[in-house]
Amino acid sequence: VAEVEFKTWTAGNILRQASFQGLRADKNPKEIILEKKSPKKEIKITHPDRIIYQAAGITKQEVVHYYEQMAPHMLPFVHDRPLSILRCQQTTEDSCYFQKHTHTTSLIGISSREVHNGEEYDSALSVEKPGEIFQLIQAGTVELHGWQASFSNIEKPDQIVFDLDPDSEKLWGRVIDTSYEIQSRLKSLGLQSFVKLTGGKGIHIHVPVQSRYTWNMIRAFSKGLMQIISESNPGYYTMNMQKKNRKGKIFLDYLRNGYGATAVIPYSLRARTQPTVAFPIAWKDLKKYSGPDEILLKNAIQIVKKRKDPWADYFRLKQRIAVLENYGNFLNSSDEAKNLFKR
Repeated sequence: VAEVEFKTWTAGNILRQASFQGLRADKNPKEIILEKKSPKKEIKITHPDRIIYQAAGITKQEVVHYYEQMAPHMLPFVHDRPLSILRCQQTTEDSCYFQKHTHTTSLIGISSREVHNGEEYDSALSVEKPGEIFQLIQAGTVELHGWQASFSNIEKPDQIVFDLDPDSEKLWGRVIDTSYEIQSRLKSLGLQSFVKLTGGKGIHIHVPVQSRYTWNMIRAFSKGLMQIISESNPGYYTMNMQKKNRKGKIFLDYLRNGYGATAVIPYSLRARTQPTVAFPIAWKDLKKYSGPDEILLKNAIQIVKKRKDPWADYFRLKQRIAVLENYGNFLNSSDEAKNLFKR
C-alpha cells in the first residue's frame, strides 16, 4: 500500500498532481477501497428561468446544467491556471464584458492568486472546484478563458495556442487546410498538437510543452511558424490584427502566446446568438464539420458521453522544442524567429 497525495481525479480516473508520500506497512491492502462520492447537492441559483440565449431560449438553469456535466472535463484545463471570464448582465446579446480580477466586481466564493511578471505583482482569477464554476455562472459568467501558463510557473508557458481567425465563414475550407499544414509542420519538429473548434469564427491549435521556455521564446516560436505560413501565400493570410487588413483573409494570430494573453477554455460555452461550444475534436474528424460553431450546448453533452476523449493524452505530454533549445537564446528579430523553421 502506498500513500499518495493528489489534487483531484480527472474525468478518465487519473490522478492529477500526484505525489508519492511513502509506503504504508500498517495498512492491509484488502482494507483499501475507493471512497464513494458524496451525494450531489442541488445547485441553487437565482433566477433559473432567466433567458441567457434569447434566440435559442436557453435558460440560466440549462447553462448551469451544461457546466455541471462538463465540469470534470474542464477542471484539468483550469487547474492552477490564471483565468479571465466573460460575464453577461442579461442575455448573451446584452452588455457582456471581460473580467480578470475578483476585486473589480464582487465574485462571492471565487479567489484571486498573485502573478508576478518580474517587475510588479498582479492578480488573476483562480478556479479549482466544480462549485466555483457554478458560482461563476450564478454571477453571469458565460465564457472561461485561460493563460498559457500556470500559477506555479507563471514565467514559463506550458502550452502554445495558434488561432486561425477567418474574415468570413466562406473561408472555412481554407481554415481546415491551413490547420492541417500547421499540424504537419509541428509534427516535423516532433510536436504533437490538438485541434479545437472555437465556437466562434475559427480554430485553435494547442501544443502542450514543458514549462522550460520563456514567454519571449514561445512568442518567437509561434510567430515564426505563422510567418512561414503567411509568406507561403500572402493573398490568403494576414498577421495584422487590424480589421481593415483582414478582408478575405485568415488572421494568423500568434498573440495569444504572450504574458497575460488568454484563449477560451476547452468546453466553455461562447456568448453568441446560439449556445455554441469551444469543442476539442480529433484531427481526423476536422473535415466532418461545416464550421467552427457547429457544436451547441445540448449536442456537446451527448457527444462527450459517447465518444473516447480525443485529448486524453494532453496532460501526459511534456514536449520539448528542440529548435528553441538550440537557437532560442539568439532570437533578436522576427526574421531570426522565422528562420527557426528553415534550419
